[in-house]
Amino acid sequence: MEEDRVAHRLIVTNGTAAVEAIRATGISGELLAWNDVLTDGPVPGNVDDSALARIRARFVADRGWGQLDEIARWFAERDARLDASPNFPEVVLWFEHDLYDQLQLVQILARLSDGRSNVSLVQQRRFIGPAGTDELKADFKTRAPASQAQYGSATMAWAAFRSSTPAAVEAFLASGRTEPLPFLAPALRRWCRTFPDPDRGLAFTERRTLDLLASGVDTPKKLFDRTSGEEEAAFRGDASYWILLAGLSAGERPLLLTEAGAALDPNAMGDGRLVLTDDGRAVLDGVLDRIETSGIDAWRGGVHLTTDHHWRWSEQAGFEARGAR
Repeated sequence: MEEDRVAHRLIVTNGTAAVEAIRATGISGELLAWNDVLTDGPVPGNVDDSALARIRARFVADRGWGQLDEIARWFAERDARLDASPNFPEVVLWFEHDLYDQLQLVQILARLSDGRSNVSLVQQRRFIGPAGTDELKADFKTRAPASQAQYGSATMAWAAFRSSTPAAVEAFLASGRTEPLPFLAPALRRWCRTFPDPDRGLAFTERRTLDLLASGVDTPKKLFDRTSGEEEAAFRGDASYWILLAGLSAGERPLLLTEAGAALDPNAMGDGRLVLTDDGRAVLDGVLDRIETSGIDAWRGGVHLTTDHHWRWSEQAGFEARGAR
């Protein structure tokens, strides 16, 4: 495709840091950051795109990441730019291999699933932000037109992720329909690990956080660096991790606290020492179950986890429903 013809291409990527890295390469085109942490908060399947954008805006605002009116307006403008993609000679979807990006990719492909011919994908096992200019230019040259199989896989994955039961993702993974998108299956398997485990009521990162704290890794930044560094494909940013960490310190029976005995504020995360509480130790040892003692009210995609009805996940048994139906 000649450069003068694609000077107004649209390049869609995961967030602001990736936009700046791509801009620095000099690759021509308008840049659009998707900027939504779909791993956190509700992504229900029973609403249309406009209503979903409002739900996501409310979630982001409730986390203290901005004012609701401004966030809602930004989501509306973002979606309008994507909906205008037929006006561009080329639309490039450039996303990383981790869970955060793969969920954004399937959302966007599902929205564009009318099979338009101007969409291409960059699929590389490389994080965009830390990559050098020459590496990104080389990655850009690998882009290839989106296929009908990729549209189909993404549409199925997006519907499964937004289902009210995790069995939909489990079935999708078993179907073999992930193959057109090479990083999708590992990402969705990592999503399964965000559900509480059968014995302690802890998700994988929550349990690893308590493990590390018990071993002496005792500041928020060190815990974030360790848990993120241990991921096969790191997907959780620091703001998302601060919410997870603050959740472990919340309620009448917190699992960790500051050295002064206080709960953590996710929007004012200091770097003082943290301590494991007696309940935290008991949960880590399998003596207590966090959900049985403190309850749960959380979302994983379209799945609403409540104390009375939620799912546990383990590598051996897969998903198991708990509580009243």
